[in-house]
Parts: sequence; structure tokens; C-alpha cells
Amino acid sequence: MRLPGASQSSERAETVVANIGHVASDSLSSSRHHIVMAVFSRAVYLRPLHSTDQQGPMCVLTPLDVPSGPLHARVHELPRFHPGQEVLCDDGWLHSAHQRVELPRMQWVPPPVDRLLARRRQAAQLLRKVLPRREVRDLAGAVVDVAGTVTDRGLGAGLAVLAGRGAGLTPAGDDCSAGIMLVTALLHRDGMDTYSPQDLSDLVIGYDSNDIARAFIGAAAQGECIEPLHLLLSACADGDRRAAMRHSSVLASVGHTSGLDVAYGALVGLELADAIASDPGRCCAVSGDLRE
Repeated sequence: MRLPGASQSSERAETVVANIGHVASDSLSSSRHHIVMAVFSRAVYLRPLHSTDQQGPMCVLTPLDVPSGPLHARVHELPRFHPGQEVLCDDGWLHSAHQRVELPRMQWVPPPVDRLLARRRQAAQLLRKVLPRREVRDLAGAVVDVAGTVTDRGLGAGLAVLAGRGAGLTPAGDDCSAGIMLVTALLHRDGMDTYSPQDLSDLVIGYDSNDIARAFIGAAAQGECIEPLHLLLSACADGDRRAAMRHSSVLASVGHTSGLDVAYGALVGLELADAIASDPGRCCAVSGDLRE
């Protein structure tokens, strides 16, 4: 039984299909020659071979059961590439000397998060209730007061404190930053006078972390993150607790703590939206000397 006011977007389930996000698509279409940056059991990271832009387009090959996202190209079988290997992108295929993998042709489109601005407080209240924990814990052994830093010192200072903190491919602090970025971009899209995607992208320029984390945050600054987070925000805006709990559970299975950390960042973005909007440092890039 659906709760009153629940939209179809909050009931949408992640479809198990081969698809590709726009950042991944841009990366693969920007050059025929790519370099393998990193290889993990469930992800292969690629970048155009001659890219000199640390925020340049990146592609992440993943199996079909990994959630869709802007950087992801979900394929039926991961290739056995190795770091430093050069691969060729040609006519919908990635080639190496002894392997090839067919690239997805279906473009992934983020699920819409409707009426987030109008229902921001309701969304924040439900999100806080369904998250199994309410703070980022894996931050190099210390719990950082993200909300207090953003409130007292502005968004740029908050992001600087989070940048690169914690272990993992995308440190917990960076996942939290991505959640804040995503919500702020979505609220601006809804009509809130807050940081625009361009303002947020300016902050990413000085963001002090690894290239993979920066690419993830850069996509969030444009209003795109992994699909379960969009679905969770939509369910919370609709007041659909059952759907919100379901999508929260999916996020809890993403990475070691990444899914929950990005959701916590989204909560911070919702609860501190007014403080972020009134930040006098808007449009200023993150400065390394702000980091604690």
C-alpha cells in the first residue's frame, strides 16, 4: 500500500540494465585512447590518455548490480584490465590487445527529485529518521562537526575540513561533500537563491583530494549522484517512509560507508540550506589553508 502523496519516482527501483552516465559518456567520446587509472573487484577506472585536467571526464566500468550514476558505465562483464594499461574506445567497444568489452548504449538519466525546495523540511525530517546513523564516522579517527563548521564558517570552510578525510577510494569526508553539493544544486534548480552549479564547480577546483573523489564531487555539483540517493531524496520529499527506508538500505550496501556518508551529506545540505544560501563566501574557491 502506497502512502498518500507518494510519487512514482519514490517507488522506482533500480533497473538491472547496461547503461551509462553522462560523465562517463563524455569521457569515452572525448578521446579514442584511454588509460586505466585503477582496478578493483567491482570497478575499473578510466580516463582519456592525454587529459591534463584533473577534473576531466572519467569513466568507471562496473557490473550491472552496482547502482547507476553519472560516472558509471554498467557492463555485463568487467574486463581484466590492469592499471597503466592503454585501451582503445572505438565504435561502442573498449579494446585492449587481448580483450574487448561492449559499452552501454542506453543513457542513464537521474531520477527527478520533485518539489524538494517546497518540501525541504519534511524531507530533512524523514531523512534523519531513516538513516541508521547520523554522522560521518570514518574521518581519520575523529568525528568532524560538519554542520557546525558550515554554519560558523561557510560552505567553503566546511568542504575544506571534509576534503580527503578518512580512508577508502572516496574518503568519507568526500562522500559527505558530494551529498551537500548534490542537495545544494538540486535546491538551486528548484529556484532557491543559493550556490549555483557553477558556484559549486568553482569550489571543486580547489578541493584537496584524489582525482576519483573530485570527479564524483564534480558530478554532484551539477546535480547528479548515484541513483539510490536521488530515489531516497525523492521518497523523503514525498513523505514515503517505506520507500525511504528501502533506498536507505540500498545506500548502506554501497561501499564500506560511502552510501551512508553521502546520504548524511545530503541531510546536512537540507538542514543547513538557509545558512549555505546566506553564506557571504559564495563563489569563493576552497582554500587549502582553511583545512583544520
